[in-house]
Amino acid sequence: MPYNIRFANEHDIAFLVETIIAAEKSGTDFCGLSNLIGLNEEQTKKGLTKILAEEIEGCEFSTTEFAIATHNDIPVAAFCGWIEGENEDEQPSATLKSNLLIHAFGTEIIPSLQKNKNLLNAIQLTRTPGAHQVEYAFVDPNHRGNKLIDKLIEFLLQQALTKKPQLELAEVQVYANNSSAIKVYQRMGYEPVQKAVYSPELNAHTLPFHEKWMMQKKLR
Repeated sequence: MPYNIRFANEHDIAFLVETIIAAEKSGTDFCGLSNLIGLNEEQTKKGLTKILAEEIEGCEFSTTEFAIATHNDIPVAAFCGWIEGENEDEQPSATLKSNLLIHAFGTEIIPSLQKNKNLLNAIQLTRTPGAHQVEYAFVDPNHRGNKLIDKLIEFLLQQALTKKPQLELAEVQVYANNSSAIKVYQRMGYEPVQKAVYSPELNAHTLPFHEKWMMQKKLR
């Protein structure tokens, strides 16, 4: 099938919301983001729509840093990519993400975040400043098997290298039970370098799995 790869825009926000939700579930019934902030899936989607409309660069909630694969002009796959810490305020993506969540959902999510503080700390894998990041991959089931994630990664990395030729490192985070995604990343040259492993009891059906990996790819 012929596909076109491009950056996302405001007309793609509904598809990006579905992408984020699907990626947060990581092949399970547990939407990690919804569970961590204590809201249901529909409430989460409304907040994500508001966040993506802000078009803040430098984290996984940036509309304009999502790459989209389309077939007959219809979005069928997406992946977000950015260079860590290279944004208007030079903030870590985790800080930007937290601020955007509070802005969109309000202070009512703070008690749930505090309740899950130990879990949040346990799953935290620190992104390398200046490294290229990818997050939130999704492919429509009808278009799987066409290496669209490979194509999206190649597109994102090429665009990043065009802006920053001295870029040395690329990173991706993935739950350890997502074997299909791990195979794709390994095929693209990423290898595990760090793991966050925590008690399944601590997770309590909040996140898709109790082990998360940081994978890296050297670009030079």
